[in-house]
Amino acid sequence: YWEELWSDHVLPDRIFVQGLIQVAVACFHITNQNLKGGRSLFRKALGKFEQVSETERIQDYAGFLQFVKLASQNAEACENPEQFDWSVIERIQT
Repeated sequence: YWEELWSDHVLPDRIFVQGLIQVAVACFHITNQNLKGGRSLFRKALGKFEQVSETERIQDYAGFLQFVKLASQNAEACENPEQFDWSVIERIQT
């Protein structure tokens, strides 16, 4: 259902929105003890964000991208989900 709904809408910054959704799902995976899934989605989100040079949705896109990179690096460095530093996510501002 959600994929069909998404397919019916065309956003000018579709790639950015997909990346943003992937960051949210990465965080969800980590809260559910799925570190591997979280890492994977952070990597996918960064791939999307690297295709975007800027967006009207965020004033400081470079700063936003840096925080997402820090969150991804944080996930990669963890041995288990409890070690994830949520303060990195709290600093992401739109």
